[in-house]
Amino acid sequence: MTNLDTITEKSSTPIKLYLRTHGFVAAVIQKMSSSSKKKLFFYTLFIIFCVILMISRRPGSIFHARFYAEDGQAWYADAYNYSFLSNIFRPDSGFSAFTRPNSGYLLTFQRLLAQIDVLFPLRFAPLFFNICAVAVQTLPLFYILSSRMEVLLPKQWQRVILCVVYVALPNSFEVSLILTNSNWRLALLAIFIVIARRPVTKWQIIADIAIFVTTCLTGPFAIFLLPFIFAKYLTERNKYRLSLLMTSVACSILQMYFIRNSHTKIFARGVLYAAKEIIYVFTGQVIMGSLIGMHNYSYLFRGIWFTLPSLRSASLVLGAIIFGWILIKSNFAMRIMILYGTLIMLGGIISIRPGETTGMILMIFPGTSVRYEFILIFSLFTGLLWIVFVGKNDIMRMLAILLLFVAAFVAVPSDWVFPQIHGYHFYHYVNIFNKARKGTVVKIPIYPNSWKMILIKH
Repeated sequence: MTNLDTITEKSSTPIKLYLRTHGFVAAVIQKMSSSSKKKLFFYTLFIIFCVILMISRRPGSIFHARFYAEDGQAWYADAYNYSFLSNIFRPDSGFSAFTRPNSGYLLTFQRLLAQIDVLFPLRFAPLFFNICAVAVQTLPLFYILSSRMEVLLPKQWQRVILCVVYVALPNSFEVSLILTNSNWRLALLAIFIVIARRPVTKWQIIADIAIFVTTCLTGPFAIFLLPFIFAKYLTERNKYRLSLLMTSVACSILQMYFIRNSHTKIFARGVLYAAKEIIYVFTGQVIMGSLIGMHNYSYLFRGIWFTLPSLRSASLVLGAIIFGWILIKSNFAMRIMILYGTLIMLGGIISIRPGETTGMILMIFPGTSVRYEFILIFSLFTGLLWIVFVGKNDIMRMLAILLLFVAAFVAVPSDWVFPQIHGYHFYHYVNIFNKARKGTVVKIPIYPNSWKMILIKH
């Protein structure tokens, strides 16, 4: 009798079911990846399968691609209306397209891709953006499967399950298959690079540095990453960690300069001042939105969410127990990822101008502004898997299994199909644009409603 059989026989019925299930899954994956060639073949098919699953959540992103928000209004319009050189040396506003902040900070990655996108006919431009978004969304899978990420979950078959959780993540519409918000996927990659084991090959180092620099120049994430990179450098004093630290310092200074001097002012208020909003966002978007799904949470939000404080209190207690247990019992890597996600969520909330009700409503309302909670939501599910596979407390393990069961059979099915991005007769406007004379200003409506892309035909 094997050790697994011995442990199973001595366990209670729910634990028996759990042990037999995860033992079977582990055996299947281990068998399929027993040799290097089989392993390569298996993971290649697995990545392809994951990409298909991603696209199945909104097939229109590939088969009926349309611009989304800044994709058309900012990135593509700026890249088309001004040449590459004039984008760099434009004297009119003091900022080039590459150095013009959006929401107060630089978003270099999207602007660079837009310079490539304008080389294609306009009708194919949204498709190129969405393909790039799918590619960025796929990259974390390679890191999760890598042995470097044993710091999160020690067994490879456990990380395969984590990949499935990543693909099926509930309450993630805003950061999925959309180039505008792909920087949040890059932010997840950046924290992977920080917590992962040191790369062993030249190509791994090049990939890490390239992704890390791109992330730091695409959003304010360098600022949030800085304390964790410094802490990691104190434990591993080597050139690789030092290069990440110096990159984060330089990009933090650069992003803070643009935040300070941009026309989009960011007013920070204290955490205590925004304590009520923080509780609303944490209990609603992170806990309820993750475990029962965005759509089911929206029913509560429009009904009893604000009339039953006990429901919010129960969600707060549940979240505090789960995250508190993980922070106390888990390892350094898991703690860093949770704290990093928490900092980003807090940054989004406290940066809203005091008294600005619209911004706060968007942070609380189901499905909107959930990009700020994306990494914390992913950390929640990663932590639940850690409790199940690594944690040694049977009570917490049963609670984690129950929550994962609820998420798998309630949240995932309800949130699987993302809302469709409407085209607002996109091809009709493409034909108008193609027939327009040089110098004609063409306004093309894009999703969401009231957004427009303004192109000057040349």
